[in-house]
Amino acid sequence: RIYIVRESDIVAYNPSTGADRTLSHTDNAEFTEALPVYDGQNLWTGALNGPAFFTPDKKIPGVEIPKIIVTRVLHGTGTDAGTELNPSEITVAGNERHLTVEFAALDYADTGSLRYAYRLDGDTLWHNLGSEGKLKFNRLSPGNHTLYLRSTNSSGHWVNNTRQISLKVEPSFWESWRGTGVILLIILAVTGAAVIVYLQRRDNVRMSEINEQQRRTLEEITRVMHEQAVRAQAAREAEEARAGNTQEPPAPAPQASDYRLESPTIIDEDQEMMQRLLKFLDTRIGDENLKIEELAEAVNMGRTVFYGKIKTLVGMSPSDFLRRLRLQRAQKLIANSRMSFSQIAFAVGFSDPKYFTKCFKKETGMTPSEFRSKNQLSDNDA
Repeated sequence: RIYIVRESDIVAYNPSTGADRTLSHTDNAEFTEALPVYDGQNLWTGALNGPAFFTPDKKIPGVEIPKIIVTRVLHGTGTDAGTELNPSEITVAGNERHLTVEFAALDYADTGSLRYAYRLDGDTLWHNLGSEGKLKFNRLSPGNHTLYLRSTNSSGHWVNNTRQISLKVEPSFWESWRGTGVILLIILAVTGAAVIVYLQRRDNVRMSEINEQQRRTLEEITRVMHEQAVRAQAAREAEEARAGNTQEPPAPAPQASDYRLESPTIIDEDQEMMQRLLKFLDTRIGDENLKIEELAEAVNMGRTVFYGKIKTLVGMSPSDFLRRLRLQRAQKLIANSRMSFSQIAFAVGFSDPKYFTKCFKKETGMTPSEFRSKNQLSDNDA
């Protein structure tokens, strides 16, 4: 064996086994470069505080293998894992995923030289912890894990003292099959509710579109039939005029209050309803956005009932009846005022003067200019 004196310690080396060991001293001697002396029993060395000596071992031991024990286990709440000393299995609750494990190697020759390392499950490399025998885990995944611990001896050599500890990490409620089932049920319920709401809204939109299309179709049919009737009447009058070789002026259109286009028979209730309707129209005749629903509401009727009542009384749809009254009001304004035709069109509820001129000619057989030239009073007459 060979003793190597260094600045602050002595290393005992066995050349036959390759083992070395650092000898500990209680006096914390700092050695000098003075040559050691062996007196047959003690080995003397020079030190700053005077000579120091020790008795060499007759046999240099090999590499010692200290045992690793677990000294303390702390859960995430800071509570002890239990009273069991050096457990081989640790159970971690689902709501406590933070774990601290404290351990130590039983080698007290020189504890300052001990080093620790660990690895978990399938790790292929050891993670060095230094001289602190403490390991902290944050957010362990649920399941079974194996923790491996190892250390050096007091000489600083890594030795084969690996310690295995089983970690059983319980799943939380949401990580269990019950929690997964609840999550799936919630997802299915939300998805089903969303699908039902979507289908209901889609059906409502489709029904609204169908009803609106039917309404427009009905109004268009009514308008076309009325225009055809007007054209047929105009053709008959033109034919009669050619046959009689006369050019009689067209009969003046009835006034807005004269709603009896085909001399219908009106009972008292109808008379009262029509008076309310005409009174309402007299104040709203210039509103281009006036809707049939508003006319029905003004006489306390639903749209369908109102449509049928007007059709029965005046022989035309509410839309045509409203247009007829507007054109009647326009005739008064053309004959009795000097307003421009565009002003008159806007005043009776037409947003497009060109469309107003077209409708006016269909109604009276004359353009607004021709009608004014024929019917407006002169200044002297006025």
